Amino acid sequence: MKYLLLLSTLLILLSCSKSEVKENPNLSYTILKSIEIPIAADVQYAHSQIQLVDEDKFVGLDQNFRKLDFFSLKENKFLYATEFKNEGPDQIYPVSSFFYHNKDSIFLFSLDASAFQIINQDGQVMKIIRMDENQYPSNISDNIVGSDKLFFPISITEMGMIHIPFYYCSDNKELIVNTIPNTELEGFNDRQSFYSAPITSNFDLQQLEFNKFSGRWPKIYDQKNTPNNPFNNFCFNKVNQDIIINFYNAADIYSLKGDKFFTVKSNNEKGDFTLFDIDSKRDYSVDEEMESFDHDEGYVNIIFDSYENLYYRIFKEGTHQKRDSTNKMEANWSLIAFNLNFEVVGEVEFPAAQYNFFQIVPTPEGLLISKESEWTKNNKENIYEFDLVKINF
Repeated sequence: MKYLLLLSTLLILLSCSKSEVKENPNLSYTILKSIEIPIAADVQYAHSQIQLVDEDKFVGLDQNFRKLDFFSLKENKFLYATEFKNEGPDQIYPVSSFFYHNKDSIFLFSLDASAFQIINQDGQVMKIIRMDENQYPSNISDNIVGSDKLFFPISITEMGMIHIPFYYCSDNKELIVNTIPNTELEGFNDRQSFYSAPITSNFDLQQLEFNKFSGRWPKIYDQKNTPNNPFNNFCFNKVNQDIIINFYNAADIYSLKGDKFFTVKSNNEKGDFTLFDIDSKRDYSVDEEMESFDHDEGYVNIIFDSYENLYYRIFKEGTHQKRDSTNKMEANWSLIAFNLNFEVVGEVEFPAAQYNFFQIVPTPEGLLISKESEWTKNNKENIYEFDLVKINF
């Protein structure tokens, strides 16, 4: 009798726990229009990063041919390019990412030179800000495992590979950028330094110094066996001045404004990612790291849509079972929409190998999603392709 009572109680508890698991509402999307821009032989569309300039125009970073390309959405055509000079007073370092503020203030970041350059639309260098020797304040460095007090900014965008942009806040005249600590630890042990350090920093362009260090890591990164991805991206909400940090292998995101974590989880998350021993002093091989980088599931992007007042978190599924698939861009993926109270509005799935989920740009009409990458299917040569998409809430 006691056994039956215990069993019935257990079944009730299990039933209650299952009912508390909430799935995101499934959303659909509508393609409002397809945009096709003819590309001449001397113009590329292999942009590592794109940004809306105004309601009609967008700009793309061409790292291969060292220039910024400007396009019209209304006229479906290439407009002009800002070319980067290789020498002279307007020499521009290798560019890993950019932020377009206006035609007289275009911010370029060079990971190689550890420097920001401000140029105008003609490619003239207006200012150079070098960031070679950056030192944490003691109250920050004292809490970083294996820290030698030094850190460096990191921002890099690579076509179909990695997307870590930065942001310029004109209200405060600050650059917001990811930073990672220098470490005295060896091998994979250095992740202890990364995962105990702040994630973003604000650089004051008037005082020419880093004045804020923000962000904490979720619990999944504070364990012996942990994911291997110390590089995150973030988005900035200019209206409420909040920085939202996206973590590749955590269901949680971080909000600077409340110094809180919020759960924004995909319906498709299965825990299909690799764990590495953070106590290990050996270096994991490039093959091991690239295997997890390409095939692990992960939250690969985060976007703020100021027109809809919503955030979008992009989740790609794992591809460990698909050995013919060699790049993350070939995975199934979905977009999770959530509001400013961090309540999930819904999730919409997109077809694999059709869109570039690193290049999604909110516009007044909808989301401009690039169809350009080496891994997209049915790609048309000499045509720069996008879909303008409306999420059906």
